[in-house]
Amino acid sequence: MIGFEKNAFAWPALARSRAWSVVSFCLLALLPVGLVAGTVSGLNVFVSGQAAVAAEVNANFDALTAAVNDNDAQRGDLSNLATTEQSNVVAALNEVHALVSSGGGAEATFRWAKWSTYDQSYGWFGDDNAELFGGVAPSSWGDSGATAGAMSQDLAVLATLFCKKGYAVSNATVWAEDWFSVSSTKSRHAAALFRVENSTAAAIDWDVDYYATGYGSWGEVISVAVDGVDAQIITTGQGAESEHNVSLTIPASTTSTVIFVAGSSDGAQITSGIYRRTCFLAFYNDSLQLPAGLRFVDDLP
Repeated sequence: MIGFEKNAFAWPALARSRAWSVVSFCLLALLPVGLVAGTVSGLNVFVSGQAAVAAEVNANFDALTAAVNDNDAQRGDLSNLATTEQSNVVAALNEVHALVSSGGGAEATFRWAKWSTYDQSYGWFGDDNAELFGGVAPSSWGDSGATAGAMSQDLAVLATLFCKKGYAVSNATVWAEDWFSVSSTKSRHAAALFRVENSTAAAIDWDVDYYATGYGSWGEVISVAVDGVDAQIITTGQGAESEHNVSLTIPASTTSTVIFVAGSSDGAQITSGIYRRTCFLAFYNDSLQLPAGLRFVDDLP
């Protein structure tokens, strides 16, 4: 009885469901053909509209993808540009560092020095130590007519005196000074040292125009030397306007040491025991533009 009651309860519901299916079919069969066609057409329009939307979405997506790819490419270009600019900045900083470290240009044209020899209160500078003055004692420079040819050929000794670097393109004023002296023993000198490389298999002449002062009567002469051999010595009195010329032969396939030394001019007495003197050394007429095959090098230690 329990099972029968359940079946009795379930049967009417099943009957109702089937009945509605039959009714729905009958109603659909009775619908006008136009109405059904319109409904189908509407569905087609709807589907077509959705397809157009999908196509537009796809097109937009493709455009967006292209834009993203283009942006990545531009970002890559910017990255490469930034890397290049960074490299340029680093290179420029390295050039500045080299410039500052060298004291001016990429390589010095010459070394120069200016010195006095005698202290009226204490005597010869450095206790007359030749090692501090290019291998020549201050007393020899001041009183004995020492020349550039007498200077040491040891580059380390020369570097002790010639510790200042000079940079020139065509001409150079090494030193120009007007000073007062109280004795003929006291002297002042200016000098320039050039290291000249001859890269050819033949000797080359270098013609030099220069100004230099000196006064041989007081033991201060003008002199020019190549590799320790004097090429020119001037012992007469020479003032600030005195022009000189010398032709120097630079040997083949080597680097030579060329030194110019100026003393001070003869003394113009201002008052008893006080003399006005001049110390001057300069190069002009584009003399520092070397002939083909020669170049300056700065290789002193």
